[in-house]
Amino acid sequence: MSSSGVVLYQYPRAGRLESVSPFCVKVHLALKYKRLPYEVVDVHNRFLLGRITPRGRLPAADVGGERVVDSSDIVAALERLAPDPPLYPAESLLRARAQVYEDWADEVLYPYVLYWRWLIEPPHPTRAFAFLPIFLRPAAIAYYRHTVQQRLRYQGTGTKPESVVRNEIAAELAALSALLAGAGGPFLLGTAEPTIADIAVFAQIDGLYWKPLPQAMALLERHESIMTWYRAVDERTRGREGLNSPRDTP
Repeated sequence: MSSSGVVLYQYPRAGRLESVSPFCVKVHLALKYKRLPYEVVDVHNRFLLGRITPRGRLPAADVGGERVVDSSDIVAALERLAPDPPLYPAESLLRARAQVYEDWADEVLYPYVLYWRWLIEPPHPTRAFAFLPIFLRPAAIAYYRHTVQQRLRYQGTGTKPESVVRNEIAAELAALSALLAGAGGPFLLGTAEPTIADIAVFAQIDGLYWKPLPQAMALLERHESIMTWYRAVDERTRGREGLNSPRDTP
């Protein structure tokens, strides 16, 4: 166990991404920003999830001797464990804005990331399922793509044609670009250092800025303000030394 006692249970890595799940990546980024050493447990078998958490989903983490589930709850627990450097603004209005950004990332951006990664530029089995034997990967990716389609249909995004979803994603990115351009600082709240707002939004954007998704990368690179912000958050989190090895560039 790490010296901080933090153990992160996550869905496995995918290429340079710390995890296939943006929510697991969100927790990684918070840990790295706070310079907390931690242990990672990759969960390859979904049937083991019930042993880790009754909710049957990841990420989960052991923080301060307590098993915490859900990325937002985990980051809040990390804040209590290691308040400095802070991810939550002390000022009430900024804190409220940070919560809105986090909810936007988790509830609005995430379905678009899922849609793009699995239905527009679906990954090769060796990317998302590299931990499986080669002969099992095609069946696994077909099963998971079907599961994603069902989830997105229930949520609503999956009922829309690709052309509509592409336009909606482009509009969300244009809004993010405008917000960053008018933030008055390098990060979303105009602060000198990133907050949970940046960590949450970055985790979703990072799920699209990935070499196996060249169309998504090209869409993001049209926005200078997004790419400047992306590099700044990346440097403040993954760029810090003394923790896990930094990932390679997209």
